[in-house]
Amino acid sequence: MIRGVNKQIIEINDTGSKYFEKALLFVSSSYSSQSTHKLQNEAVKIVNSFGAPPIAKRKKYRISRRALIALIILLSAALAVSVVMQII
Repeated sequence: MIRGVNKQIIEINDTGSKYFEKALLFVSSSYSSQSTHKLQNEAVKIVNSFGAPPIAKRKKYRISRRALIALIILLSAALAVSVVMQII
């Protein structure tokens, strides 16, 4: 079933952002009797406060201290074995 509902919507076509070209704001029914000028000013304030969308952060891979020590020991052992093999 579809029910018709009247909503007051403010559409902002020029958001001033390179990321967003249009914003739609739905006015709360308790404030729909406010002046159009006041609602438009509030809408512009809200849109200007948004800013740029967050940038996805790359996950930093850090090697643990134990893994680093184990890697150093393993490489040292491999180096020692290769030196011994050169002497023999």
